[in-house]
Amino acid sequence: MNESLVNLTRFIEGFNLRRSNGAVYFNAIVILAINGIEKKEHTEVHIITSDQLGTIYFLNPAIKLYEFPDFFDAKKYLFSYVSGQCLKFEIGKYIISIYPQVK
Repeated sequence: MNESLVNLTRFIEGFNLRRSNGAVYFNAIVILAINGIEKKEHTEVHIITSDQLGTIYFLNPAIKLYEFPDFFDAKKYLFSYVSGQCLKFEIGKYIISIYPQVK
């Protein structure tokens, strides 16, 4: 398993995001940072995982206004898990941080 999939799994387990039916979805605050400017969006996040798959989907259509995809593959980006805080990765000039809003 590659490093990004390991970090994605740690993120899911660290926040106990996997539901009893195996699905991973939750509300989150996503921070999009570029050149020191941050934009914050609330969105529902869905994650699909398997031994070789890790895909994150943002369901808030406003996120597409920032001109980057609304889904991300762990094989294409280096995900890093900041324990107890967030999942981070870079896409082009953006740094994206996902902060789960769990109860």
